[in-house]
Amino acid sequence: MTVKSTGFVGRKHQSAGDEMKGEDQAFTRFQSNGKGIGPSLGSGFTLLVMLVGFLFLLGCGQRDDSQMPSRGPTVADTEQPTKTAEVTKPPGGETAKVQPVEDPGELIELLGLFNRGTALLEQYRYGEAAEILKGVLSKRPDWIAAKFNLALAYLNMHETKGAEDFLGEARKLFEEILEVQPNHLHAWFSLGLLWEHLGENEKALLCFQKVYEADPQEPAVMYKYAEALLSVGREQEGTELLEKLVDAHPGFVSGVYRLAMQYQRTRQGEKAKPLFARFKQLNAQELAGGTFTVRKVYGSAGKYYLALGIDNLPRVRELLGEQAVPAFSPEVTGVGEPLTSWKVGDVEVLVPPVAVGDWNKDGFLDLCIANEHGQIWVFWNEGDGKFLPKLVAEWPTTQILVGDIDNDGNPDLWVAGKGLGKLLMGDGQGAFEEISLPALPEGKEDAVVLAARLVDYDLDGDLDLLAFIGSSGAIPARSEDPSAEAVLLVNSRDGTFGLVTELRELEGVRFPPGGVLIEDFDGDRDWDLITFAASDIPPVVCVNERVGEFRIRDGRSLGLEITEARAATCGDVDKDGQPDILVFTPKGCVLLLNRGYWRFERAPSDRYPFQSLVATGGQWVDVDNDGDLDLLLADVSAEGATRSRLFINLWPEQRFVALEELVPGNVLEVLKWEGGASTVAADLDNNGAIDLVFVPMGGLLTIVWGMETGRNWLQIELQGTQGQDQKTRSNSSALGARVEVKAGPISQQYLLGVPTGPAASAPLRIHAGLGTQTRVDWLRVTWPDAVLQAELEIPANQLFPLTELQRKVSSCPHLFAWTGTHFQFVSDFGGKGGLGYWVAPGKYAEPQPLELVPLPPLVPLDGRYVLKILEPLEEVVYLDELKLLIVEHPLDTTVLPSEMMAVGVSPPLEELLLFRQEILPARARDHLGRDITPVLSAVDRVCVGATDADPRFTGFARDHFVELEFDLENISWEQNERLFLIAYGWVNYAYSSTNYAAHQAGLRLRAPTISVFRGDQWVPLLKEVGYPAGINHVMTVELTGLVQPGDRRFRLETNMDLSWDKIALGIVDRAAGERCRVVELSPSRSVLSFYGFPREYSPDGQRPNLYDYTNVDTNIPWKRPRGYYTVFGEVTPLISARDDAFVIMGPGEELTVEFDVPEGAPSAGFTRTFILKTFSYCKDMDWHTAHGQTVEPLPFRGMGCYADLLIGTGKAGGGDSELHRLFNRRYHATY
Repeated sequence: MTVKSTGFVGRKHQSAGDEMKGEDQAFTRFQSNGKGIGPSLGSGFTLLVMLVGFLFLLGCGQRDDSQMPSRGPTVADTEQPTKTAEVTKPPGGETAKVQPVEDPGELIELLGLFNRGTALLEQYRYGEAAEILKGVLSKRPDWIAAKFNLALAYLNMHETKGAEDFLGEARKLFEEILEVQPNHLHAWFSLGLLWEHLGENEKALLCFQKVYEADPQEPAVMYKYAEALLSVGREQEGTELLEKLVDAHPGFVSGVYRLAMQYQRTRQGEKAKPLFARFKQLNAQELAGGTFTVRKVYGSAGKYYLALGIDNLPRVRELLGEQAVPAFSPEVTGVGEPLTSWKVGDVEVLVPPVAVGDWNKDGFLDLCIANEHGQIWVFWNEGDGKFLPKLVAEWPTTQILVGDIDNDGNPDLWVAGKGLGKLLMGDGQGAFEEISLPALPEGKEDAVVLAARLVDYDLDGDLDLLAFIGSSGAIPARSEDPSAEAVLLVNSRDGTFGLVTELRELEGVRFPPGGVLIEDFDGDRDWDLITFAASDIPPVVCVNERVGEFRIRDGRSLGLEITEARAATCGDVDKDGQPDILVFTPKGCVLLLNRGYWRFERAPSDRYPFQSLVATGGQWVDVDNDGDLDLLLADVSAEGATRSRLFINLWPEQRFVALEELVPGNVLEVLKWEGGASTVAADLDNNGAIDLVFVPMGGLLTIVWGMETGRNWLQIELQGTQGQDQKTRSNSSALGARVEVKAGPISQQYLLGVPTGPAASAPLRIHAGLGTQTRVDWLRVTWPDAVLQAELEIPANQLFPLTELQRKVSSCPHLFAWTGTHFQFVSDFGGKGGLGYWVAPGKYAEPQPLELVPLPPLVPLDGRYVLKILEPLEEVVYLDELKLLIVEHPLDTTVLPSEMMAVGVSPPLEELLLFRQEILPARARDHLGRDITPVLSAVDRVCVGATDADPRFTGFARDHFVELEFDLENISWEQNERLFLIAYGWVNYAYSSTNYAAHQAGLRLRAPTISVFRGDQWVPLLKEVGYPAGINHVMTVELTGLVQPGDRRFRLETNMDLSWDKIALGIVDRAAGERCRVVELSPSRSVLSFYGFPREYSPDGQRPNLYDYTNVDTNIPWKRPRGYYTVFGEVTPLISARDDAFVIMGPGEELTVEFDVPEGAPSAGFTRTFILKTFSYCKDMDWHTAHGQTVEPLPFRGMGCYADLLIGTGKAGGGDSELHRLFNRRYHATY
């Protein structure tokens, strides 16, 4: 390749008479030789291309309908002679009339409102969704989809104020739907959930039975029907159905757990044991929100518990507008020199490897190709049609793949070929670091990669490398080629990879690979794998059952009777939400439509005419920006040469037509090559029009530039996140994600990371056409970790970056206090009483349930002091005792509790401290040498501490310290007076999983150590003493007897993600007992209810975030531990004494506690300090937390190690009390 790296390659819209000048200008103009395209063969081709292009533009600018093929009869044409539309049937449903369509503009506006309301439903903002959907129904009262979605919103408001009314409205709407459509399965299923919630088990059973009879293969339906059978005493039928469910879907965690519990309950322990073991494996892969469990919250009970889209509203011609036709520039751009086929070892490369990615992160997609010289070239896209070439590596190559392999936010390259190839790790600025991959084992040294895919094989949030290797063959593979062997490189996240050469699930791949597809084909939110054979063997189908287990299916029994494949790709061609498969064979293309439950059927050739053509690859892409997928073919065989073909989707007719039938003489008809070609389609110049990239053998890298046609679009760039402690677990590139775009009448699903041929893959940037719509109403992403995320109202015509949301899943109860104008966030508490917290192998932290929490000045509300305690996250809380302490003391003193989360010392005593003097440090610096004296002088949310949090482990940080110097010589302090270190701050808690993972990495948390500088060295006073136990906390550490005369400099050092707000020394008043008075109040009233989830905010941009009591999410899809909780209502007896009888509360629940106000005001010269005394425990659902998935075993005083308690033994004292039996009978079953 003679391209110089200093020159620009390519120039779009070059005038016909311009000549190329200078050796550094490597632009090559296309010229025709009658056989294909090559350099310097005459000038006729340029003129021809320009002429064709101008004719094409004329055809696009003003379409001649007399020459256009008819779109055929649409629903609107055939069913609206009088402008009355019919609703398309949902699964199992019938049709129902809707209001006449008078004004397309009005209907488009209504569709926008419908999409917005549904998007709000998917953001769990049920109240807002209901208001909008009510408005939609007021204008179209017979619209079934709007009615059903509104009912779903009401159903999910079952724990909000007015829940009884909302449930009544939901029931009414479901029943109205069933009156019109008696077989509406969504309505039957959701009505069953409603009856189940109300305890009407017989009615729920009838609903679930109706759905099961119509759809007996849907796992969520099988599960709910089995539960209903068991609930009415039909034990044998329910157990048999659970057995059938687990046999058919062994990765369905809810079914596995429920069957195990059923076996255990019926004393079949031997049958239960292996199921509990499997449940443990499955649950370890669960994310925080429970993506694979059946729950009450929206979207967590299978496909019939999801909102309906607009597809059951008629497609009106006026809404979609005229059939879109793409426009291309009259000139194409050629890059570099013609490529010729090459060999890597004994493997022939007959189509060139090509990849697309933004490796310098300038917003423009760059191109990467390999050539016969073993060179890897990147062509940097300058954004104006020019490309700057750069040689980035040399390696005999068969395929190039793009993905962020090290999860640093920058796309990398896997150059596959000789051996396993090598990695080029991008830095985001255009530079690459070469990383060697492991050598193949002895006897396979000559192997070459024949097919490769990047995939998160072990579902841990990073990309692994799957390769099919052989010592000879061709790309694309031929039927006579020898068999390949599958190997896997497991990503260790540290730049190394473990080589796995034995993959049981792929043992059946004993053929040359003719296409490898990795996608969720069965809709269960995990990827499956189909490997097609280039020989006469049917494909190997690996159905993912999670936790590394696969079920091998015979492709012939699934409708995948395809042999002699060259390549395969997939996309949702028919807009049913399921990926369809296109296979390229020597006899023609085969389109296999996915009908669900692993049933595929061949598409009719008359509607999909491209099936008669022979090609080696192609891409589904919305070339005309009308909101459906068109098909670009790379190298259709024709008359001894190959050429590209483009087929336009005529949705909603479900028919394709070749571009040349719409616009005869278009520019693509001229492009021909002598050999095979790879292709990718992408918007290279960011003008919203799709550009076509062809990399042929026997020709140049060729770019056909798309031109704007007035249609709108949105480009979407996804960023997956690997949240610590199982909050999220998507690879950074989001490979495997699905994106659904809904804009007015347009709805289309896009898949990320699919191949477009044997040596090419589609860009990781999604391009969605929007037609005439100016915004996306509703964007739904299913991330690779199965987390659902909805965005709404995104303006069109932009590159939209979207990062997977992370939510903190575990904390402690949050405390709010009425301070006169609002409920002010005080702090969290109860973290000291954490149960089952994993510290090290065989070691769990001992809970410290007693906690004294300083409060702000309280103001009576309706004659009482009022506190609010909320559980915001995925935990269970056990509240035993609450008391309000009111301390009256002199104005010149400070009252604080003896308080901290003790680690290296005994827990603090139940003691209040009256400080007569606080001594601030005269000088202070941190581990970076910064002067932090002013920062530590006041409690003002300006903090110092950890500056380098460990990105791998929540709660960990690089070692840090604060160094304090006090002028004690001038302080009136006697040696027998009690001296304390007072440290205000906050900690980002580590979780059990964090500690477990850190332990594997050889790390452990170290609580702050307090040292003093003596004799030219630092001497520890208290090693790993403890820390402030949460947000807005203070710790008081007694130094009496430890500080010697002359001690001035102190240091607090830790590796915890901990920040300090104010630090001082405090001298306790020896006459405290005489100078202050303490009143202890028991609750006068306490009420448990559901409230919601206050949202985080920062009033000043500082950390930590606080919580706004008035800004509430009414539902967030958290799991909750399975078991019995306290019934809603008055619960005062449970928290009036320390007796092991608990208020047991879960996510979103609130305890309102009121205290009577003492008579009188403070004496002159005195003030009041308020402190809440609590005795409580809490437990999160982290997998490494002991008993984290259940409410039981209940804790009790003197219980010893909580992890050693047994569930259901009655050993927990609180569980045996009459108060417990009276109050704690509200059951929740997560699994």
